[in-house]
Amino acid sequence: MIQHGGSYLVDVGRVESALPEFSTHGTLVLLPNTLNLEGGGATPATQARRWRESLQGELARTLTLGGYAYIGVDAAALVPGGPLYGAFAGFLSSARQMPALWLGKATTVARWWQERKRISLDSRVEGAYLVLTLNVDRGPPIDFPLALLIHPPPGKEHISLAEAMPEARLETAADGRQVLVLKGLREGQHRLRLCFSQR
Repeated sequence: MIQHGGSYLVDVGRVESALPEFSTHGTLVLLPNTLNLEGGGATPATQARRWRESLQGELARTLTLGGYAYIGVDAAALVPGGPLYGAFAGFLSSARQMPALWLGKATTVARWWQERKRISLDSRVEGAYLVLTLNVDRGPPIDFPLALLIHPPPGKEHISLAEAMPEARLETAADGRQVLVLKGLREGQHRLRLCFSQR
């Protein structure tokens, strides 16, 4: 169990989902502990193989199910040249080549989750436009990028913003679909109109 500055708690034994949760009073982010890399009594070579298999298995699970994975590492065993160091370094090297993954510290994940809680989203169709209304609770600007995958109607796969907004931009994902990315949203209400057309 790890606690840092009262902002998050890892492995409390009550988080059964694949996503972080908030405590009863909403002040503490509860991070599920999905994988712990611990030693056994095996030889270094066997233990390294088991660690690699565990890491690849957790990576495959996260990519298949989506959501979040927390990997706990025994810091005392994480020494250069050791079997755990080699297994973990190899895992990070392959994971960093996957654009669908976000690698971050527990403090960063907890802060992102707290920022995400401040935002509510409503959408409705007005004529030819999809109107998004975002409400941001009181606090500093949201400096984490928020990505929204928009599903356009058939035959009108091209998305554009009806009005320019400094905090909003459209990007193209690896599969060709467009993603609305928001960053720097300030407290208050924001309204965006999206229009769809043929490519």
